[in-house]
Amino acid sequence: MDFNEKNRLMLVLLIVAGGLSLLIDVAHPTLHLLVITILVLTAVVKGWNVTAEEEETRFMVKWDRRRSKGLWRYVMLKGVKTSLYLIVLSLYGQYVGNDTNPTDIARLIPKGFMSITVIIIAILGLGLFTGWMDWKHSEKKYARIKGTSLPRSTNTRNEGLK
Repeated sequence: MDFNEKNRLMLVLLIVAGGLSLLIDVAHPTLHLLVITILVLTAVVKGWNVTAEEEETRFMVKWDRRRSKGLWRYVMLKGVKTSLYLIVLSLYGQYVGNDTNPTDIARLIPKGFMSITVIIIAILGLGLFTGWMDWKHSEKKYARIKGTSLPRSTNTRNEGLK
């Protein structure tokens, strides 16, 4: 079995998360261990016999397509996706760890336009920042694989205007 570095790290983190749920008092340990087991199996199947060359080829095909659509579209889509992940993982963690459902969490948020607005802006801002950093990282990886060097600005300003 040939795991790449990313899949290996994910597998270790999932096993640690599953093991911690056995040591820490968790409200729904069966659900948590089921989710961890599914994620571990997914990581194993996804990383099964994928060589570094195959992963680089997949990356190049996907990144060529994504970067042709421009920086801002990528950052917006990645930002919304990351924001949704943050919300779902937070709700899942609260439910499994503290037995708190989403309506209980909603009741804890201070009422008023400003508090909800600040929370939404913070989550979306973190998501957009993550999307922008992912773009920069992917551009560097693309240049490394292609064997070219990007200009100092990493060409994101011109590419994003397409």
